[in-house]
Amino acid sequence: LDSAINSPYKDRIIEEYLGKQYGGARALTLPGVHCQSLGNYDSALSDLSRAYHICLRIDSLTAAAQVGLSLGSIYRELGDYGASEEIYLKTLHFLKNNERDTEKSRMLGRAYVAMGMLQSEMHNFPLAISYQHEARIIYEKLSPYHLSNVFIRLGNIHLKENSLDSAYDYFKSALTLKEKINSSDGKAEVFNAMGQYHQANGATDSALHYYQKALKTSKKSGASLGIMVLNNLGTLSYAKGQYQKSLIFLRESLYNLDSIKERSLSKVTILRNIALTYSALSDFENANKYRWRSEVLRDSLEQDYRDANNKARAYEETNKRL
Repeated sequence: LDSAINSPYKDRIIEEYLGKQYGGARALTLPGVHCQSLGNYDSALSDLSRAYHICLRIDSLTAAAQVGLSLGSIYRELGDYGASEEIYLKTLHFLKNNERDTEKSRMLGRAYVAMGMLQSEMHNFPLAISYQHEARIIYEKLSPYHLSNVFIRLGNIHLKENSLDSAYDYFKSALTLKEKINSSDGKAEVFNAMGQYHQANGATDSALHYYQKALKTSKKSGASLGIMVLNNLGTLSYAKGQYQKSLIFLRESLYNLDSIKERSLSKVTILRNIALTYSALSDFENANKYRWRSEVLRDSLEQDYRDANNKARAYEETNKRL
């Protein structure tokens, strides 16, 4: 579907919404999540906010928690950390004391992971670690795959704190689990994280080794991780003074982003990295061109986020009165 708003499901959504509130909430959630995946935050917030308030009105707290996880992630992507934190806290409240229910426990684990990632972005690292450890307790009983991802998140937080030894220990634990369950996509993420660890530690040859392993493995895992790895290879080559090589990696990363029509802050970063590399090569014409592209995209994204955020607040107020 190019847009869930114009999809053939829309009539069914309206019919279910008018005829049965819970069915309407579930139906609204599906296109909302789909619009979120397309970066169409305006439509995503519209549908998910309506679904969320329907769930609250009919006291379906588990369904509200599920929708809340998506809503919280949108607010986090929009940079509205306060709104994201508020929804995640409600989600945790809705799901607690359900240890005997496996599905609710899994959802609670997702909520702890999401809250930990949010706190990490807010640079509240001790709190971020605390939430990830709560998720770890749950996934130690339920899912080695999700537990390995928690180890990656914990390693990334320690990397941001510059606690390199702790970061390395968590990445090694994640890799051990990924190998045990033979998760190729998960191993690519760990290899990329190990490359970042070695780059932060100044071990550029080891960083290159792990980035290359990540790139090779990520070809089975989808485009997003491969784009991130290519960017990391570009910044590593830049740090080593290999500017032409850096350009090859960075431009391939940008090409892949353009091919999936993604407009994101990560694309702004890649455009800036390309501009820096051209400057290092004294190619100031291209440096200015890519710097200009990064600034135009950044301004456009910030305006999109402001518009979506304003509409989200309007949806919130409207639904509260219903």
